[in-house]
Amino acid sequence: RYYMLDEKQQIQVLQQTLSKWKTESSASNTMQLQLLEEEDLKKIVDYIMENDDRSDVMKVDTHVHTLPVSRCATKTSEELPSYFAAAGVDAFVLTNHYYPHHCNCLSEDLSEQARLYLDAFYRCREAGKACGVGVYFGCEVKLIHEPHTPEFLLIGIAEELFLETYPLYEKSQKELFDFCNEHDILMIQAHP
Repeated sequence: RYYMLDEKQQIQVLQQTLSKWKTESSASNTMQLQLLEEEDLKKIVDYIMENDDRSDVMKVDTHVHTLPVSRCATKTSEELPSYFAAAGVDAFVLTNHYYPHHCNCLSEDLSEQARLYLDAFYRCREAGKACGVGVYFGCEVKLIHEPHTPEFLLIGIAEELFLETYPLYEKSQKELFDFCNEHDILMIQAHP
């Protein structure tokens, strides 16, 4: 998380850390730490940033929506991957909204809804391949019969299973949890 901070915030974190060390350190260490000025802290930040080999770190977004499936989105399935590529994101899980408010806009027929939902994913995946961004399939299910209609991200659901079991939004939370356990699907509350 340190690396997501701007330089001023990084310096504040370092100052807080140094303050903690001062209270826990011996008298001789405290004298040395007090000699550090803000410029020294900036040098430490610069050193860390210059010598940080993060080549093995992969940036992945696990909660992404596209038009036309998710009406709250601003980009189509074909447009979105290039924005992630420009931002240095390696991959994302396309978790479009999966409940009647959004899906009924695709079609009135449930099997056609499921097909169009997957079609948006396939188009996004192809656009991702073209610009070097991995696009993986998932969904954000809103349980329409549960109190407060909780929403869950399902990551790792097979496309065939999605088609066979459509619509999952009719399930109870326990039924969805059991379904995910049975099929090795990661289930995460989308908006805790």
